[in-house]
Amino acid sequence: MEHLQALLRQKTDLEAELRALDHALASQGATRTTPLVDSEGFPRADLDINAVVDIRRALNYRQNDLRALMPKIESALQQVHQMEQPIDKNEEQRRRRRRGFARVGSVAEGGPAESAGVRAGDVVVGVGQAEEFARVAAEVARHEDNEVELEVERVFDGAPQRLRLTLRPHRGWGGSGLLGCQISELPQ
Repeated sequence: MEHLQALLRQKTDLEAELRALDHALASQGATRTTPLVDSEGFPRADLDINAVVDIRRALNYRQNDLRALMPKIESALQQVHQMEQPIDKNEEQRRRRRRGFARVGSVAEGGPAESAGVRAGDVVVGVGQAEEFARVAAEVARHEDNEVELEVERVFDGAPQRLRLTLRPHRGWGGSGLLGCQISELPQ
């Protein structure tokens, strides 16, 4: 999990560098595809050609770094998902009586929910001690910057299965809220 979070931080840093380089290119009056020569084939006098070429080169390097990083993130995500373990049989019998109370809508890229392995469509059965929708916000706030167990029901090969995920709600992950996902209450 820590390895995945480090990779996601690298991705965020690279994306910030790319935005900064695009901004630097725009300040030169150019884009990634602006021609550097005029219609007659002469270097454009209105551009600092060397600066534009240097920025474009840096953009290409960072874009390649980001492309190389994405398979590593995918691999780390797969490892995290493989670590997700179904709940043991005795506890599952006790918890089976509990019903899901919320459904996960969208999951923000790079957010705490994504890092924990939450997927759109998961049905939330419990968040820490909260077993009903009305208590989720307080439970999440109580665990800000600390781990909390999230129990979800997910369909694997057509059969629902309950999973325990470890979620660390926190701010400053690059988006709004503590979770990085939207959940909506299921009708009871």
